[in-house]
Amino acid sequence: MGATDYILKDRLSRLAPATLQEGRERAELKRADQALKESEARYRTIFENTGTATFIADEKTLITLTDRQLEQLSGYSRSEIEGKKLWTEFIFPEDLAVMKKFTEQREKSAKKQLKPMSFGLPADWAISVVFPALSRPYL
Repeated sequence: MGATDYILKDRLSRLAPATLQEGRERAELKRADQALKESEARYRTIFENTGTATFIADEKTLITLTDRQLEQLSGYSRSEIEGKKLWTEFIFPEDLAVMKKFTEQREKSAKKQLKPMSFGLPADWAISVVFPALSRPYL
């Protein structure tokens, strides 16, 4: 319904239904926005309180999101990590080749379930990695 419809007197009968529809659409948009905010708050609470250092990395191994635990364990601030550090920087050098191979396999087989693998981290670290392409945690 356009501005012309509001001005032309012979189309005033369309005004009430259009106004009601607009109200319903706004209410639905408000409900969806509230549901999204609640979902984001739940996700953030879980992400920040897993008890392990957790981060999300992109396909180039760049850490895009991290939690307080990784900050504490690594000694880096969130602003020093997110968008700046590669998760491969936190792997023991002797395990890096294996992890890179695993990452290549993961990228080639994004829909295929890969076997979990272990890799070396400092002894007091507990860490979770999420690869977005798999949408599942890699522990």
